[in-house]
Amino acid sequence: MTLIRRISKRIAALPNWLQPAAVGAVLLFGAVAPGMLAAVPFLFLFRVDFTISAYLVLASESALAAVSSGAIGGLAYSLIGRPLRRVPVVGRYLAGIVCVAAYLAPLMLCAGRLWGDDAEVDFHETSQVVIWLGVVLIYGVIMGHTWFKPIPATTISGATQDGGTHPHRR
Repeated sequence: MTLIRRISKRIAALPNWLQPAAVGAVLLFGAVAPGMLAAVPFLFLFRVDFTISAYLVLASESALAAVSSGAIGGLAYSLIGRPLRRVPVVGRYLAGIVCVAAYLAPLMLCAGRLWGDDAEVDFHETSQVVIWLGVVLIYGVIMGHTWFKPIPATTISGATQDGGTHPHRR
């Protein structure tokens, strides 16, 4: 059995509300891990003044930030985004915005710790808040459009075309 199938089975065994948090954690770790591994040869090749222990600490912090941010984004989807999907027309976009805002906020707050003081974000500065909101809105709408299918009006109202009840409530 492949690693992806084993991970999928374990996630499927979790409670329904916790599955998006696990998926978010796995996805963001999967996005960060290749970069961490690809950096190792460059440390040796260019003889960067960087010890292996310092690299391992930075890699661990980056992985922890990615996993926790993904989990927070998934949890925000379960608690806020999933119910927002029922909003006609814009529901899926609102869900995407909630997910992106939830996973980006912790990354922005710990950016200075991970990538140096130059990367530190100050949410008291209007320009940084505007940039953060712009990124959240753009990527949230993209995520909502690509990840979430619109919920048909019949599902939202609880009635079907023939006047019966919702198909899952029969």
